[in-house]
Amino acid sequence: LGRNNITVFNNCSSGRWNEINSRCVRTLLLGPWVRQNIMSIALGCGEKIYISAVVMTDGSTRALHAVHAAFNLSKSVVCVGIVDSNDLSHALLRILETQRNKMSSVFEIDLKVCVVLTEKGEEDGKLITLKDRNDKSETDTITMSAYQLALEQTSPNSQNNVACVMEGDIYNLTDYLVSKDCAHTVIFDCTADEDVGVVHPQWLTSGVDVVTANNTGLSGSRELRNEIKTAETLSGKLSAKYLREVTIGGGLPIINTLRDLLHTGDQIKRIDGIMSISMSYIMHRIAPNAGANACDQFDEDISRTSLKRSFSLCPESNLENACSFSEAVNEAIALGLMEVNPLKDLSNEYTARCLMVLARELGIDDVFDIEKIQMSSDMLMVDVEERKGGVVTKKDESSIDVYSKISVQIDEQMRDRVASAAKKGCVPRHVASIDVVERRIDIKIVDVPTTHVFAITPASCECVRFFTRRHNRYPLVVQGPSEGVESTASALLAEFLNFMQSKVGGRKVNPLTRFDSGASLT
Repeated sequence: LGRNNITVFNNCSSGRWNEINSRCVRTLLLGPWVRQNIMSIALGCGEKIYISAVVMTDGSTRALHAVHAAFNLSKSVVCVGIVDSNDLSHALLRILETQRNKMSSVFEIDLKVCVVLTEKGEEDGKLITLKDRNDKSETDTITMSAYQLALEQTSPNSQNNVACVMEGDIYNLTDYLVSKDCAHTVIFDCTADEDVGVVHPQWLTSGVDVVTANNTGLSGSRELRNEIKTAETLSGKLSAKYLREVTIGGGLPIINTLRDLLHTGDQIKRIDGIMSISMSYIMHRIAPNAGANACDQFDEDISRTSLKRSFSLCPESNLENACSFSEAVNEAIALGLMEVNPLKDLSNEYTARCLMVLARELGIDDVFDIEKIQMSSDMLMVDVEERKGGVVTKKDESSIDVYSKISVQIDEQMRDRVASAAKKGCVPRHVASIDVVERRIDIKIVDVPTTHVFAITPASCECVRFFTRRHNRYPLVVQGPSEGVESTASALLAEFLNFMQSKVGGRKVNPLTRFDSGASLT
């Protein structure tokens, strides 16, 4: 070799493993170990299989942890960051705390909460971080109590030995999360904020997996969508993963169902459904379906008290009694079914974003944006306008109707719409659709027969139908509740656990423990 073809690296560490099986070799060569900057690797075969590798010294601890986890010699440690201090992030914190031991024993995955972002603003942003990342005790993660205590502290030297408050924001979140000693890092985005969605490509590029309930990145500008797509494939198979199931339908398997259909060779022709729990509730309240109470009672009886529906402001005895549109909106807000800014529901912005996520999965999002979808939809309250040249933009805030002052005119308009539909034996429902063949996206208030699945879908539930080449006689239907922070938090965690199982290999499954009230993992 010529002298110019030789490069000398200092500060390197080497390791050798003897008598390993073929599965371990495959895991070592294709698993997270490769991400640890391997400088050299050698494989020997004979009566015994051995493998040797050289890495930079500053990455040796992280590499060793990755290999031990791959060979089932230790648990896979995951450093976790959580964005936003809302009800969803609090529910996720509680689930991670209560289920940590079970996840460790069943999946051999140790989820260690290292950072929680409490506020997103650059000036007032705060990060709750672990005081000691090397602590190996049972308190080496941020629990709900540690989080609350850290928020109350006035100085870093408080009595809270677990966590402390640091100045920071979404842009330097990874500085406190990514560690050379941890092979796996993940951020859970529990927000619905556009300011956070624009940072998703940055997190992915830094090698951090992202599990998001925030669909503003996937439904944002074309430039942002392209940045996310590029970041997802930046390092090939070793790229950080962007897990997005919860961006539509909460805990309902909408995206996974769509992908399963596509991956098995089916052709999607049309997707439609009720994709907004708030509009589902509102439409059900202004035009309830006859027999709703009887169906609820039947389900309770047949399930033997396993099911109990209850709406605090809408007793079940009144579900069949219609109310005005404005009353339904106020009930939905009080029940926590609407976005923080209810105008996003009433102007169809939230539903348009869900459709944009589906359009991306179908590869037809390049000709759409949320403002154009809103402009062509049946908006009950308008926050977009079309200007010269056909450009659709957000209206000036001063000219936007205030949701809390819904006019009598809208109440009368919806009352007349309900009466008109009733004469045809129908009820109005809020229906969103994607026609793949015609490349058309619609959000309309549609009069549907009282026996149709959209009419009988319970209040605050979603219903999505897939019309495909194989499901050409009856559509494939995914239906169920998508409200509730605990349900959404569970879905976020479940998606990440499924991903980690594929990443670190199969793990043992503990037997079920059965109780009088049900069953759960031991």
